[in-house]
Amino acid sequence: GLVMVAFQLLIEVTIFSFSSLPIFLAPLIGGAFSGLLIYFGRNEIQGSGISKAIEITHKPSALRKGTTITKMIATSVSIGTGNPVGREGPAVLIGAGVGSQIGHRLGFKDPSHLRVFLMMGSAAATAGIYRAPLGGALFATEAPYKRDARLGYFVPTIIAAITSFIVFSGIYSFITQTNSNPLFTFQASYQFTLAETPLLIFFGVVAGLVSILFAVSLMATRNFFTVKLPDWADPVFGSLLACVVIFLAALVAGPSLTIAGMGYEVINFLAENPQPILILIILLFSKLFASSSSSMT
Repeated sequence: GLVMVAFQLLIEVTIFSFSSLPIFLAPLIGGAFSGLLIYFGRNEIQGSGISKAIEITHKPSALRKGTTITKMIATSVSIGTGNPVGREGPAVLIGAGVGSQIGHRLGFKDPSHLRVFLMMGSAAATAGIYRAPLGGALFATEAPYKRDARLGYFVPTIIAAITSFIVFSGIYSFITQTNSNPLFTFQASYQFTLAETPLLIFFGVVAGLVSILFAVSLMATRNFFTVKLPDWADPVFGSLLACVVIFLAALVAGPSLTIAGMGYEVINFLAENPQPILILIILLFSKLFASSSSSMT
Protein backbone atom coordinates (compact mmCIF):
# COMPACT_ATOMS: atom_id res chain seq x y z
CA GLY A 1 0.00 0.00 0.00
CA LEU A 2 2.76 2.46 0.90
CA VAL A 3 4.71 1.64 -2.26
CA MET A 4 1.60 2.22 -4.39
CA VAL A 5 1.04 5.58 -2.69
CA ALA A 6 4.59 6.55 -3.68
CA PHE A 7 4.00 5.21 -7.20
CA GLN A 8 0.78 7.19 -7.66
CA LEU A 9 2.33 10.40 -6.31
CA LEU A 10 5.34 9.96 -8.59
CA ILE A 11 3.00 9.56 -11.59
CA GLU A 12 1.12 12.72 -10.66
CA VAL A 13 4.35 14.69 -10.23
CA THR A 14 5.61 13.62 -13.66
CA ILE A 15 2.24 14.37 -15.30
CA PHE A 16 2.36 17.89 -13.84
CA SER A 17 6.01 18.34 -14.82
CA PHE A 18 5.42 17.52 -18.49
CA SER A 19 1.91 18.97 -18.84
CA SER A 20 3.16 22.08 -20.65
CA LEU A 21 4.66 20.08 -23.54
CA PRO A 22 2.70 19.25 -26.72
CA ILE A 23 0.95 15.95 -26.12
CA PHE A 24 2.08 14.57 -29.49
CA LEU A 25 5.77 15.21 -28.66
CA ALA A 26 6.09 14.60 -24.92
CA PRO A 27 5.88 10.76 -25.19
CA LEU A 28 9.28 10.80 -26.91
CA ILE A 29 10.85 11.94 -23.64
CA GLY A 30 9.40 8.92 -21.85
CA GLY A 31 10.62 6.59 -24.58
CA ALA A 32 14.09 8.14 -24.57
CA PHE A 33 14.31 7.84 -20.78
CA SER A 34 13.37 4.15 -20.89
CA GLY A 35 15.82 3.60 -23.73
CA LEU A 36 18.58 5.19 -21.66
CA LEU A 37 17.86 2.90 -18.71
CA ILE A 38 17.90 -0.15 -20.98
CA TYR A 39 21.14 1.02 -22.62
CA PHE A 40 22.76 0.99 -19.17
CA GLY A 41 21.59 -2.55 -18.49
CA ARG A 42 18.12 -2.27 -16.92
CA ASN A 43 16.40 -4.54 -19.48
CA GLU A 44 13.85 -5.69 -16.91
CA ILE A 45 11.82 -2.50 -17.40
CA GLN A 46 10.82 -3.54 -20.93
CA GLY A 47 7.17 -4.34 -21.53
CA SER A 48 4.18 -3.82 -19.27
CA GLY A 49 5.57 -5.93 -16.45
CA ILE A 50 2.90 -8.63 -16.31
CA SER A 51 4.86 -11.19 -18.33
CA LYS A 52 7.93 -10.58 -16.17
CA ALA A 53 5.83 -10.93 -13.00
CA ILE A 54 4.43 -14.24 -14.26
CA GLU A 55 7.96 -15.43 -15.08
CA ILE A 56 9.31 -14.69 -11.62
CA THR A 57 6.22 -16.23 -9.99
CA HIS A 58 7.32 -19.56 -11.45
CA LYS A 59 11.02 -18.80 -10.90
CA PRO A 60 11.17 -16.61 -7.76
CA SER A 61 14.96 -16.39 -7.84
CA ALA A 62 14.93 -14.71 -11.28
CA LEU A 63 14.10 -11.22 -9.98
CA ARG A 64 16.98 -8.80 -10.39
CA LYS A 65 17.84 -6.47 -7.53
CA GLY A 66 16.57 -2.94 -8.09
CA THR A 67 13.76 -3.96 -10.45
CA THR A 68 11.09 -2.39 -8.24
CA ILE A 69 12.66 1.08 -8.20
CA THR A 70 13.66 1.17 -11.87
CA LYS A 71 10.24 -0.03 -13.03
CA MET A 72 8.49 2.52 -10.81
CA ILE A 73 10.57 5.42 -12.12
CA ALA A 74 10.46 4.35 -15.78
CA THR A 75 6.68 3.85 -15.72
CA SER A 76 6.06 7.15 -13.96
CA VAL A 77 8.03 9.04 -16.60
CA SER A 78 6.38 7.08 -19.41
CA ILE A 79 2.84 7.80 -18.14
CA GLY A 80 3.74 11.34 -17.13
CA THR A 81 4.92 12.19 -20.63
CA GLY A 82 1.68 10.93 -22.14
CA ASN A 83 2.53 7.50 -23.47
CA PRO A 84 -0.77 5.59 -23.80
CA VAL A 85 0.06 2.94 -21.22
CA GLY A 86 -1.49 1.96 -17.90
CA ARG A 87 -0.48 1.27 -14.32
CA GLU A 88 -1.73 -2.29 -13.92
CA GLY A 89 1.20 -4.14 -15.53
CA PRO A 90 3.92 -2.13 -13.79
CA ALA A 91 2.01 -2.32 -10.49
CA VAL A 92 1.92 -6.11 -10.71
CA LEU A 93 5.70 -6.29 -11.26
CA ILE A 94 6.43 -3.69 -8.58
CA GLY A 95 4.23 -5.55 -6.11
CA ALA A 96 5.89 -8.85 -6.96
CA GLY A 97 9.28 -7.26 -6.37
CA VAL A 98 8.24 -5.89 -2.99
CA GLY A 99 6.76 -9.26 -2.02
CA SER A 100 9.97 -11.03 -3.03
CA GLN A 101 12.11 -8.65 -0.97
CA ILE A 102 9.90 -9.09 2.09
CA GLY A 103 10.01 -12.88 1.72
CA HIS A 104 13.80 -12.90 1.50
CA ARG A 105 14.13 -10.50 4.44
CA LEU A 106 12.00 -12.82 6.55
CA GLY A 107 14.36 -15.69 5.76
CA PHE A 108 12.30 -17.67 3.27
CA LYS A 109 14.38 -19.41 0.59
CA ASP A 110 12.12 -22.14 -0.76
CA PRO A 111 10.56 -21.15 -4.12
CA SER A 112 7.12 -22.35 -3.04
CA HIS A 113 7.21 -19.98 -0.05
CA LEU A 114 8.59 -17.06 -2.05
CA ARG A 115 5.86 -17.63 -4.64
CA VAL A 116 3.23 -16.84 -2.01
CA PHE A 117 4.96 -13.55 -1.20
CA LEU A 118 5.19 -12.69 -4.89
CA MET A 119 1.47 -13.28 -5.38
CA MET A 120 0.59 -11.37 -2.22
CA GLY A 121 2.68 -8.46 -3.45
CA SER A 122 1.03 -8.47 -6.88
CA ALA A 123 -2.44 -8.66 -5.32
CA ALA A 124 -1.70 -5.88 -2.85
CA ALA A 125 -0.25 -3.56 -5.49
CA THR A 126 -3.18 -4.06 -7.87
CA ALA A 127 -5.71 -3.64 -5.07
CA GLY A 128 -4.08 -0.44 -3.83
CA ILE A 129 -3.50 1.41 -7.10
CA TYR A 130 -6.97 0.53 -8.43
CA ARG A 131 -8.77 0.43 -5.08
CA ALA A 132 -10.13 -3.02 -5.95
CA PRO A 133 -9.13 -5.58 -3.29
CA LEU A 134 -11.16 -8.49 -4.63
CA GLY A 135 -10.00 -7.86 -8.20
CA GLY A 136 -6.39 -7.71 -7.05
CA ALA A 137 -6.61 -11.02 -5.22
CA LEU A 138 -8.35 -12.81 -8.09
CA PHE A 139 -5.89 -11.45 -10.64
CA ALA A 140 -2.85 -12.53 -8.64
CA THR A 141 -4.16 -16.09 -8.20
CA GLU A 142 -5.35 -16.50 -11.80
CA ALA A 143 -2.97 -14.62 -14.12
CA PRO A 144 0.20 -16.74 -13.58
CA TYR A 145 -1.54 -19.97 -14.58
CA LYS A 146 -2.96 -21.09 -17.93
CA ARG A 147 -5.91 -23.01 -16.55
CA ASP A 148 -6.96 -23.21 -12.91
CA ALA A 149 -6.42 -20.46 -10.37
CA ARG A 150 -4.38 -21.34 -7.31
CA LEU A 151 -7.20 -20.84 -4.83
CA GLY A 152 -4.97 -22.13 -2.03
CA TYR A 153 -3.22 -18.76 -2.23
CA PHE A 154 -6.47 -16.81 -2.17
CA VAL A 155 -6.68 -16.27 1.61
CA PRO A 156 -3.21 -14.68 2.01
CA THR A 157 -3.64 -12.65 -1.19
CA ILE A 158 -7.07 -11.29 -0.19
CA ILE A 159 -5.70 -10.31 3.24
CA ALA A 160 -2.78 -8.51 1.58
CA ALA A 161 -5.11 -6.89 -0.96
CA ILE A 162 -7.57 -5.57 1.64
CA THR A 163 -4.73 -4.24 3.79
CA SER A 164 -3.17 -2.47 0.82
CA PHE A 165 -6.53 -1.01 -0.18
CA ILE A 166 -7.06 0.44 3.30
CA VAL A 167 -3.51 1.79 3.55
CA PHE A 168 -3.57 3.34 0.08
CA SER A 169 -7.00 4.93 0.48
CA GLY A 170 -6.18 6.37 3.90
CA ILE A 171 -2.64 7.63 3.34
CA TYR A 172 -3.16 8.89 -0.22
CA SER A 173 -6.22 10.86 0.90
CA PHE A 174 -4.29 12.27 3.87
CA ILE A 175 -1.30 13.36 1.77
CA THR A 176 -3.31 14.90 -1.05
CA GLN A 177 -6.08 16.19 1.22
CA THR A 178 -8.64 14.81 -1.19
CA ASN A 179 -11.13 11.99 -1.02
CA SER A 180 -10.17 8.74 -2.70
CA ASN A 181 -12.49 9.17 -5.67
CA PRO A 182 -13.35 6.34 -8.08
CA LEU A 183 -11.65 6.22 -11.46
CA PHE A 184 -14.96 6.73 -13.24
CA THR A 185 -16.98 9.66 -11.92
CA PHE A 186 -20.01 9.54 -14.21
CA GLN A 187 -23.41 8.33 -13.03
CA ALA A 188 -24.83 5.28 -14.78
CA SER A 189 -28.27 3.75 -14.44
CA TYR A 190 -29.49 0.72 -16.34
CA GLN A 191 -32.49 -1.56 -15.99
CA PHE A 192 -31.92 -4.99 -17.48
CA THR A 193 -34.60 -6.68 -19.54
CA LEU A 194 -34.48 -10.12 -21.16
CA ALA A 195 -35.15 -8.61 -24.57
CA GLU A 196 -31.72 -6.97 -24.46
CA THR A 197 -29.84 -10.22 -23.79
CA PRO A 198 -28.84 -10.84 -27.45
CA LEU A 199 -27.45 -7.32 -27.69
CA LEU A 200 -25.40 -7.80 -24.53
CA ILE A 201 -24.07 -11.12 -25.82
CA PHE A 202 -23.14 -9.45 -29.10
CA PHE A 203 -21.37 -6.70 -27.17
CA GLY A 204 -19.43 -9.32 -25.20
CA VAL A 205 -18.39 -11.08 -28.41
CA VAL A 206 -17.19 -7.82 -29.96
CA ALA A 207 -15.27 -6.90 -26.79
CA GLY A 208 -13.65 -10.34 -26.74
CA LEU A 209 -12.59 -10.04 -30.39
CA VAL A 210 -11.10 -6.59 -29.74
CA SER A 211 -9.21 -8.04 -26.77
CA ILE A 212 -7.77 -10.75 -29.00
CA LEU A 213 -6.78 -8.12 -31.57
CA PHE A 214 -5.07 -6.11 -28.83
CA ALA A 215 -3.16 -9.16 -27.60
CA VAL A 216 -2.08 -10.04 -31.14
CA SER A 217 -1.06 -6.43 -31.77
CA LEU A 218 1.02 -6.40 -28.59
CA MET A 219 2.82 -9.63 -29.47
CA ALA A 220 3.40 -8.62 -33.09
CA THR A 221 4.80 -5.26 -32.07
CA ARG A 222 7.04 -6.80 -29.44
CA ASN A 223 8.32 -9.46 -31.85
CA PHE A 224 9.02 -6.87 -34.54
CA PHE A 225 10.93 -4.61 -32.17
CA THR A 226 12.87 -7.52 -30.66
CA VAL A 227 14.03 -8.79 -34.04
CA LYS A 228 14.59 -5.53 -35.91
CA LEU A 229 15.93 -3.15 -33.27
CA PRO A 230 18.44 -3.16 -30.40
CA ASP A 231 16.77 -3.31 -26.97
CA TRP A 232 17.49 0.31 -26.08
CA ALA A 233 15.88 1.54 -29.32
CA ASP A 234 12.58 -0.31 -28.76
CA PRO A 235 10.97 2.26 -26.41
CA VAL A 236 12.28 5.19 -28.47
CA PHE A 237 10.81 3.90 -31.72
CA GLY A 238 7.64 2.76 -29.93
CA SER A 239 7.01 6.17 -28.41
CA LEU A 240 7.71 7.79 -31.80
CA LEU A 241 5.00 5.67 -33.41
CA ALA A 242 2.67 6.53 -30.52
CA CYS A 243 3.31 10.25 -31.12
CA VAL A 244 2.29 9.87 -34.76
CA VAL A 245 -0.93 8.02 -33.86
CA ILE A 246 -1.75 10.53 -31.09
CA PHE A 247 -1.31 13.41 -33.54
CA LEU A 248 -3.45 11.82 -36.27
CA ALA A 249 -6.19 10.85 -33.81
CA ALA A 250 -6.26 14.41 -32.43
CA LEU A 251 -6.71 15.80 -35.95
CA VAL A 252 -9.80 13.65 -36.46
CA ALA A 253 -11.39 13.44 -33.01
CA GLY A 254 -10.15 16.71 -31.51
CA PRO A 255 -7.65 17.42 -28.71
CA SER A 256 -10.24 16.87 -25.95
CA LEU A 257 -10.52 13.21 -26.98
CA THR A 258 -6.81 12.44 -26.86
CA ILE A 259 -5.62 8.85 -26.70
CA ALA A 260 -2.49 9.92 -24.80
CA GLY A 261 -2.06 8.91 -21.19
CA MET A 262 -4.16 6.41 -19.28
CA GLY A 263 -7.48 7.56 -20.73
CA TYR A 264 -9.77 7.72 -17.70
CA GLU A 265 -10.68 11.37 -18.27
CA VAL A 266 -11.66 10.62 -21.87
CA ILE A 267 -13.86 7.71 -20.77
CA ASN A 268 -15.62 9.96 -18.26
CA PHE A 269 -16.08 12.60 -20.96
CA LEU A 270 -17.49 10.10 -23.47
CA ALA A 271 -19.90 8.69 -20.90
CA GLU A 272 -21.41 12.13 -20.35
CA ASN A 273 -20.99 13.44 -23.92
CA PRO A 274 -21.93 10.77 -26.50
CA GLN A 275 -19.99 10.91 -29.76
CA PRO A 276 -20.67 9.51 -33.26
CA ILE A 277 -19.84 5.84 -33.66
CA LEU A 278 -17.15 6.65 -36.24
CA ILE A 279 -15.26 8.77 -33.69
CA LEU A 280 -15.48 5.95 -31.14
CA ILE A 281 -14.09 3.44 -33.64
CA ILE A 282 -11.22 5.78 -34.53
CA LEU A 283 -10.42 6.27 -30.84
CA LEU A 284 -10.62 2.52 -30.21
CA PHE A 285 -8.15 1.49 -32.90
CA SER A 286 -5.89 4.49 -32.34
CA LYS A 287 -5.62 3.66 -28.66
CA LEU A 288 -5.08 -0.01 -29.44
CA PHE A 289 -2.17 0.51 -31.82
CA ALA A 290 -0.62 3.40 -29.88
CA SER A 291 -0.69 1.34 -26.69
CA SER A 292 0.87 -1.61 -28.50
CA SER A 293 3.75 0.60 -29.65
CA SER A 294 4.18 2.22 -26.24
CA SER A 295 4.16 -1.11 -24.41
CA MET A 296 7.93 -1.29 -24.94
CA THR A 297 8.40 1.85 -22.81
